[in-house]
Amino acid sequence: MRLRPERVFAVRNRKQQENEGQVSLLDARQRESDFLSAHDELQAGAKQCGYGLGVAALSASLVDIQIELIQETLPATYGRIATRLGELRRRSSEIGQPLGDELSCRLLAIQLIDQCVDSLARERSGRVAVVSSSAVGDGGSAAGARQASPVGETAEVT
Repeated sequence: MRLRPERVFAVRNRKQQENEGQVSLLDARQRESDFLSAHDELQAGAKQCGYGLGVAALSASLVDIQIELIQETLPATYGRIATRLGELRRRSSEIGQPLGDELSCRLLAIQLIDQCVDSLARERSGRVAVVSSSAVGDGGSAAGARQASPVGETAEVT
């Protein structure tokens, strides 16, 4: 594994005494800056090799990396959001407009229940008619009669 110089940073960690003394973040960053500035070899190495010095440089680099990743992934993310939004709009249009009050909701529910009951009654009467005609056609036995259901599948009628 090879580390790229622009991904390497020299930082100063807080000392235990600084943690226990609750040194502020601003003061800790100033101490880091003073420490890094006081060491000419760190400055020269950073300049020659291209590595970063300090938490501020590290933070700026992380922000740059995050921006690059967002720019790379944003088009695909936008596409997924647009697809999902289209699906939600389609499903919402199938549901219809919101109902105004409880009475409207109850009336619609009753209407839908009546439609289901009518549909089941028609399906049942269709099966009875098929069974009756099958019984006549095979000598009176309705066992094993088959009927096409409304969805195009074949159902066993007993």
